Amino acid sequence: YESPQLTREDKVRNTLETMGASILVGGLSTMLGIVPLFFSASEIFFNVFIVFVGLVLFGVTHGLVLLPAILSLFGPLVHIHYAREEPKKRRRQRKNLNRKDGKLAFNSTSSTRSTS
Repeated sequence: YESPQLTREDKVRNTLETMGASILVGGLSTMLGIVPLFFSASEIFFNVFIVFVGLVLFGVTHGLVLLPAILSLFGPLVHIHYAREEPKKRRRQRKNLNRKDGKLAFNSTSSTRSTS
């Protein structure tokens, strides 16, 4: 959503270029951390190893294959920087409309309070 690219495909490509390596390294480091469970004599630890491998493969596959494919088809088209600039521009325009000769001209109806 905050990618500087304008098309969905370019946004996905930019995201994979910036975050893809982190997802892959996270999956590989988790796999490296659970390798000792594979050599365990206990069946419970081996089962935990199998579950971890499945979970890591599931997560990495979703992060690198499935979600980018879905986002390239149905992802946002808006560019967040444009959306953030619009309210600022409107505020600046309103301030400039209220300025008179370099001084701020207050509207008398908005600065008075009713005391009822």
